[in-house]
Amino acid sequence: MAFVSEVVIERVLDTLATTPPDRYEVLVVSFAEAQPVLAGWLVSDSFDILTEAEREYLLYLALIVWKAALEAQEVLPRVDEARISELEEHNWTILNSTQGKTFRDRLTPFFEAYPQEDLLAFVEDALAIDEFSEQEELPEQVVTREGREPLFIGLKTMIDALLVAPPTKG
Repeated sequence: MAFVSEVVIERVLDTLATTPPDRYEVLVVSFAEAQPVLAGWLVSDSFDILTEAEREYLLYLALIVWKAALEAQEVLPRVDEARISELEEHNWTILNSTQGKTFRDRLTPFFEAYPQEDLLAFVEDALAIDEFSEQEELPEQVVTREGREPLFIGLKTMIDALLVAPPTKG
């Protein structure tokens, strides 16, 4: 397993920032062709709680994860439904068993000995909202308080499926 470093993530972000809209659409199609089950899951009713803006953001972040994973490791496993289901359930179990007061505190167990720490930290930072803000929602924020957990679990599941061995059923 190749490590996806912060340098790789930054390079992918820079590339996507300068990608014209028509090329971005080609990239989305390439992702869907390379990982049809994963792409289908990311746009499925599993994420119905998300706003339209959050769904678009999920796809954008998923493209970053996928491109960074490809840059670090040229051949990725083709993800299937069973793997997604197992990993997603495992991740929700961890999140639901944490007692942290803030969103970031609740994510701490995911970082313990995690082999893709930089990529997971990128996801955490991309979903962070001001926990102590007086306002419930700032206009420039794409991620709502309700959406950040499903977004995190979805992207963490994707990282696990592409780059980390799945947990074994016990």
